[in-house]
Amino acid sequence: MSDAPRPRLCHLRKWPDFDGYGFSLHAEAGRAGHYVGAVDPRSPAEAGGLLQDDRIVEVNGVTVGNENHSQVVERIKSVVSEAKLLVVDREGDADYEQRKIPVTGGMDDVLHRETPIANPYSGRQDDAVESYNTSSDPPVSHNTATCSTGGQDNKLELSSSAKEAREKMKKRFDKSADMTLKDKYNLLQKL
Repeated sequence: MSDAPRPRLCHLRKWPDFDGYGFSLHAEAGRAGHYVGAVDPRSPAEAGGLLQDDRIVEVNGVTVGNENHSQVVERIKSVVSEAKLLVVDREGDADYEQRKIPVTGGMDDVLHRETPIANPYSGRQDDAVESYNTSSDPPVSHNTATCSTGGQDNKLELSSSAKEAREKMKKRFDKSADMTLKDKYNLLQKL
């Protein structure tokens, strides 16, 4: 067996005090598939084990490799308050591809991660939380950090809630005259 990172089945749940799951979905030119873009700090996506650049293999048990962006978004939204995403990071994806092993939810080595039912960040002062681990493997710790959008003075404040920080960023983008089409697209694709 390879030492490459294993695929993860991330069971995401929405929280009443957070808008959406807290990640963006994107595609890359010249690279097939759908990928996790930015993962909001202190979000259900972060707590559920999603990582930036993960390739999304399945949504709610359905393979999405041949689906377009809109179809994947609809699959994620098909269950009102939760979604199950089978993901693999770049290193694991390359390893499985090299060994010609398709990544599926039925694999024996899939790690199971789950967003806690209640928001673990509510009232917490520290910047780390462990995703709820439903397998016997060690938990994954996610440390939050500032996130830059590329421009100066566009850093998210960790003292704010993720929802407040997202609202601040939206206001900044609304005022930005030089916002690129890609920035607008990524902003609208936030789930």
